[in-house]
Amino acid sequence: MAEKAKKSGIEKLIEMQDIADKEPLSIEVTTECNSRCSHCFARAGLKEYSGLAAETAHQIMKEGFALGYRNLHITGGEPFLWPGLFELIGSALNTGYESIFCNTNGKLLTEKNCSRARAFGKSLTLSVSLQGYPKLHDAVRGSGSWEKTSKGIKTAVEAGLDLFVFTSAGKSLIKSLPRYTEFIFNEFKGIMGLTFIQMIRTAGDKPDLSDELLEPEDFMEMVRALSLLSLFGYPVDILENPLAAVVSHIMGMDWLPHTPPLHRPGKLVVLADKNVTLSHSSRESLGIYKEGRLKQFLEAAMRGKAVAPDSKICPNCRHIEKCRKFGMLNPSEWFRDRGKGAPFCMKTLDKCMRLIEKKYS
Repeated sequence: MAEKAKKSGIEKLIEMQDIADKEPLSIEVTTECNSRCSHCFARAGLKEYSGLAAETAHQIMKEGFALGYRNLHITGGEPFLWPGLFELIGSALNTGYESIFCNTNGKLLTEKNCSRARAFGKSLTLSVSLQGYPKLHDAVRGSGSWEKTSKGIKTAVEAGLDLFVFTSAGKSLIKSLPRYTEFIFNEFKGIMGLTFIQMIRTAGDKPDLSDELLEPEDFMEMVRALSLLSLFGYPVDILENPLAAVVSHIMGMDWLPHTPPLHRPGKLVVLADKNVTLSHSSRESLGIYKEGRLKQFLEAAMRGKAVAPDSKICPNCRHIEKCRKFGMLNPSEWFRDRGKGAPFCMKTLDKCMRLIEKKYS
C-alpha cells in the first residue's frame, strides 16, 4: 500500500512537470509604468504601485524551474523600469530556462537597453504594445506615446532582437484591420508577427473605451480578416482566444493559428503584490506567494474549476462539440463583453451559425 502511494506521488510529480514544461511561468515584476493608459487591466483598481524584491523574483523563478517550467514570462507594469530585469533574465537562462518572453510598452528600448538584451540571443523575445494607429495610440496612452514606442521598436529590431507587436483590438480598429496590418509590417520591417488581443472590460474603465468592446459581429469580422491575412502569409494571430478557431472553422476559413484558452492547467502568474493568479487580466487570486508554496499553486492551477471543463453552461449549448474540438472548455470570460444575457461565445457562435445556415439554405 505504501509503495502504491509512493508511486502515485511520483506519477503526480511527473504529471506536474510535464504540464509546467508546456506552459510559461509569468512574473509581474512591477506595476509601475511610464504610460498612463486610460484602459489597463494590469493597473485596474490599484491605488499604489507594487514591485517584487529582486530576491523574491529569483526565488519564484528557481522554484518554477524545479517544478518543470522551462519558459519564463516577465511582465508589468513596465518591466524595463524594474532595476533587476537583466539580472533576472540572465539568472533564468543560467538556471536552464529555454526561453524568456518580456512584455514592454517599448519606450525604454534605447540603444543601451537593446544592446544589453541582445547579449541573451534568441532566448529572449519581446512584445511591444500598440493601441492601433498613431492617433488612437496617443489618445489612449498619452500624447507623444506613439513616437517613443515606434522609435523603441525600430531600435530593437535594428539591434537584432526578436520582437512581436501586440495590439488591443477594439471596435474602431476592426474595419481597418487589413490596412492596419499592412501598415504595421511596412512601418516596422523585421518584426516577428502581429498579435491581436480582444478588448476587455477593466475596473474603472472609461465609457468611451467600454464602447470599444467587440460585438459578436465585430469578432466575426476580425476572425474573417485575420484568417485571410494569415492565408496570404502575414504572421498574425489572436492571443489566448480559442473562440477564434471555432468561428474560423464554422466559416470554412481554417487559416488562423489556433491558440490556447486564457485559463489552462499549469499556467501561473505571480503578481507584483505576490498574489498568484491564473491569468494577468483576470487577477482572481489563488493566494499569496511565500517561499516554497509555488508547488501548491501549480497543483491548484491543474485541478481548479477555472481550467476544468464547464459543467453548467456548455453541456446545454449546441456548439459544445465544435468548441471542445478546438480546446474551448469554458464559456468566454465575463470581461469580453458587457455581460448581458448569454456568454459572448454563445452569442457569437449562434450568429455565425445563422449566417452560414442562411447562406446555404
